[in-house]
Amino acid sequence: MPDLYCIVMEIWPYILPLPVDRSRQVEFLMAVLGSHVSMDILRCIGSKGVIYQKELISELPYSNKTVISKLRKLVELGVLAEGMEKKVEDGRVRWVKRYEATDIGRWIIYLLIPPQSMNREEVMDVVKMLLKLYIDSLSKLCRNYGIEKKIILSIISEYVGRLDES
Repeated sequence: MPDLYCIVMEIWPYILPLPVDRSRQVEFLMAVLGSHVSMDILRCIGSKGVIYQKELISELPYSNKTVISKLRKLVELGVLAEGMEKKVEDGRVRWVKRYEATDIGRWIIYLLIPPQSMNREEVMDVVKMLLKLYIDSLSKLCRNYGIEKKIILSIISEYVGRLDES
């Protein structure tokens, strides 16, 4: 029997890892997905994974204060990591602030960018990260609830077998 979601609409298998703490989940979702500014910042970073603060401020239609405030929040939540980088321009040394997507940040970016814009290597990386994350989480869940690994392995082998049918 076909999956109801596949009948109604074509789906892309998004998975969004969230903090375990329930109160942090709401804060996380509201700060990241409840803000056009945050989503625009993440879209600007895109699959390249790194962007400079100055670039963001010039590209986005928001005030410096708004962009910097959202960047701080995304860093605080672990979506982005910030760092300083030395750049030499016209013989002068300048330090510039850069932001890089963390693993969770990359997941959110993949949620925000159209799947068609991803190349084969990016999709392969996503599949690898997804499987590692999901299998790690499943193994912890099985250990915590005393579920035998053969049950999970049989489900996985059933679906891996379907790959050959395509």
